[in-house]
Amino acid sequence: MSQDYLQFAPEDPHQQPGSPPWQILVVDDEEDVHLSTQLVLKNLQLLGRPIALSHAYSGQQAFELLRQRNDFAVILLDVVMEDDFAGLDLVAKIRGILGLKEVRIILRTGQPGYAPEPGIFNLHDINDYRLKTELTSNRLITSISAALRSYEQICTLSNNRRGLEMIVHTEMQLMECREFGEFSRIILANASAIFGRECQGLVAQLPTAPGQTALIGAISPALAGQAESILARRPIPSSNHHFDSREMWLHLQAGLDQAVIYLQFAAALTEFVHFAQLANVFAANTSACYGHLRQLERLNYLAYHDELTGLPNRHGLLGALEARSSLQGQSLAVLDLNRFADINDALGYSTGNALLCAVATRLNQHCAAESVLLARLANDVFALCGPQSLINQEALFALFKAPLQVAQHALPVQIALGLRNIEQESTTGAQLLEQAHMALNQAKHNPPPQCALFNPQMEAQTRWRHEVIQQLRAAFAADQLQLWFQPQLDLGSRQICGVEALLRWPGEQGFVHPPAVFIPLAEYAGLIIELGDWVLEQACKAYQQLAACGVGHVRIAVNISMVQFRSGLLLERIQQLLAQYQVPARALELEITESIAMDEPETVRQQLASLRALGLEVAIDDFGTGYSSLGQLRTLSFDRLKIDKSFVDDLASSGNSLYVEMIIALARRLNLATVAEGVETAAQAARLKALGCDIGQGYYFAKPMPLAALCDWVDSQGAAPAH
Repeated sequence: MSQDYLQFAPEDPHQQPGSPPWQILVVDDEEDVHLSTQLVLKNLQLLGRPIALSHAYSGQQAFELLRQRNDFAVILLDVVMEDDFAGLDLVAKIRGILGLKEVRIILRTGQPGYAPEPGIFNLHDINDYRLKTELTSNRLITSISAALRSYEQICTLSNNRRGLEMIVHTEMQLMECREFGEFSRIILANASAIFGRECQGLVAQLPTAPGQTALIGAISPALAGQAESILARRPIPSSNHHFDSREMWLHLQAGLDQAVIYLQFAAALTEFVHFAQLANVFAANTSACYGHLRQLERLNYLAYHDELTGLPNRHGLLGALEARSSLQGQSLAVLDLNRFADINDALGYSTGNALLCAVATRLNQHCAAESVLLARLANDVFALCGPQSLINQEALFALFKAPLQVAQHALPVQIALGLRNIEQESTTGAQLLEQAHMALNQAKHNPPPQCALFNPQMEAQTRWRHEVIQQLRAAFAADQLQLWFQPQLDLGSRQICGVEALLRWPGEQGFVHPPAVFIPLAEYAGLIIELGDWVLEQACKAYQQLAACGVGHVRIAVNISMVQFRSGLLLERIQQLLAQYQVPARALELEITESIAMDEPETVRQQLASLRALGLEVAIDDFGTGYSSLGQLRTLSFDRLKIDKSFVDDLASSGNSLYVEMIIALARRLNLATVAEGVETAAQAARLKALGCDIGQGYYFAKPMPLAALCDWVDSQGAAPAH
């Protein structure tokens, strides 16, 4: 970090009050030498600090003292004491046995012939060698000053090296942190080792918006209760590092997030002059770790919370449900906003988001006085768990009677509600939520107010539905499904004029499930696109075989689902199949239900126009059972109406032919042909013919049958097809 970001106290760092003295050890067997050295250094300050002398009178005595103390900066050592090599032996022990690398050694001797070899100086890192007669007062002071400077530099390098090692060690610990408290405690636990002296302090996350307060991550016990006053005197600007005699302020920055480290040292920071460099490295590395921590906290928050409303999400709710000691006697509700997509489409996503936040606020207000869990599970789906006195049908529907004020809009909200009352403790949170969802799905099929209370039959029905879907997938993959055909006859000539292709699921003992069961499940499971495509291809394949049976000019009617229309691939796929199997377009008829035609009329209208332009014919199936209007029907392109079996049944049960007459009359006015489904008796066939119906289809004429059986049936009739 640039020195521009450092602020130092204005005083000279070598003249701070209370600086500890330089510790110097005098080792000599002559008392006069001790006295003269003490006299020269009395009341003397070197490099801004006083001097404290310690004395030893033999190599062995000095060794014992050094074993107890390692704070000496300089040793003034006599070479010859107990024996001729006592001084050099002590040097070897200092460097080798005691491992004191920083202390500076000045050798002194009164006997010129005992000077060590030059290699000894390098081997044992000896600063100086002087005859006692040469060491005048000035020379002694000069030698000691040089040794102290060397000691200070070596200690700085050594401390920085140890500090850097500790920074790396601390960074590894910080990168494992998952929350700010743990992060702060690790910083304080390692600060003393990093800077080589005892310290205490605090770590705080600074507020990022007005009105917020600092978050204290950790504080030393000795400073407990002082956090507010300490932060109040934080240096300004707070984005800079700051050092003075016994304090250090380090600023951490991670995007918009800021934190501060305050350290208070027992010993003055002026002992070595390069501590700021170490502090800068420590701050830079810790800032990177802080950014990593904040990102993890953000990801962890998003993993368990909804970013828009601030509520717990599905994972957060499940964790809270599992954490509760007891849920017995409570209720879990899952509510869905009806027609929320319409609000998004009409007013825009920003208004939709604001509405969701308003819903969350109203739910929070409803639950504020009680211990209620509240979550947003999906786009417009919320969940609540709490006392049944609050979480019940009456209370929640009443909650949304009044419109929600969203910007300039007063938006009424209608909900569908699934409830799960919790009467026993054996069910997990995930199971409870699934069961509440089952009730919600049931509620959506109920008339208003859309509410359903979970019961075990729902779970059994859901399991059955999933089992059938799995079996259907397996049967389709194993090519076990079949396409059967039911003839359509001209009521006037009784000749075959068409066939309807019907999907069947044969099993060992008849059909596994009727189409009315497995077709809706295929749509629910997303399998209908593949099934519909397979039916179209099998119908086109059947055309050639029907032609060989002598009925090549009949229409093959195929049912089309809304999902196939929405896919946008239907037109292209039909063109491909007609060309591949050489089927004339007029031989293929598409049947769509009235409800499909009215569900998304614009989507259907555009594609029907394109399909009819190819030469295909289109029939409206189950006509009269939907909710279409003449205005909507008029815009669609189709060729015939299929009269639903329920109206045909009325002809026999009550003799009421009013609805059939109305449909036939409407078809004539629109120049459309009519096909009656479910014709089961001769009386029904005769009455339909008398009313002017064109085509009949039902068990009275023929049941659905495989393609080979259809060819046999055609041969048995001995009738040419109607044109």
